[in-house]
Amino acid sequence: MRRDRSQKGVAVVEFAVLSGLLVLFLFGIFEFGFLWFSSYTIANAAREGARVAAKTSGDIATRQSVAEKVIEGALKDNSLFIDKVEDEGSNFYVIQYSESKHNTGSVSYDMSDITLTVQTWKVWEPILWPLMKNLPFIDTDSGSFNSDRLRSITEKASYAIEN
Repeated sequence: MRRDRSQKGVAVVEFAVLSGLLVLFLFGIFEFGFLWFSSYTIANAAREGARVAAKTSGDIATRQSVAEKVIEGALKDNSLFIDKVEDEGSNFYVIQYSESKHNTGSVSYDMSDITLTVQTWKVWEPILWPLMKNLPFIDTDSGSFNSDRLRSITEKASYAIEN
């Protein structure tokens, strides 16, 4: 079957356009997967730290120390974070430990609260976020897209302290 002269380059142009979109989608999937996996790992580390602190007997300083060790260990278990935890330590993550009273009707109990913030940009800087700022439907002036929010991930966890 013969093609018209006008259709000779159509396949090449279609491939060029579609391959660019395909690469863009693949990078997007990869970056979303990284952020989701990082968020999941950080949330688990915060929960594990709060859970162990709640089960530890002693004063607040003891529980905080135990929680920090558990969180550091949980972050080291992640292959993405292990080098950063060892090399940069607290410059890579911030742990805020506090204890609070929680009231439910007539029952009052102490809570072990942890807020864990990890600087994900020290592991991997997303490729597509700067590109997204240039899209016409993203309004960066109003703050509808803030790539700085994705440079660190914050997760919180609370457990009731056992007596």
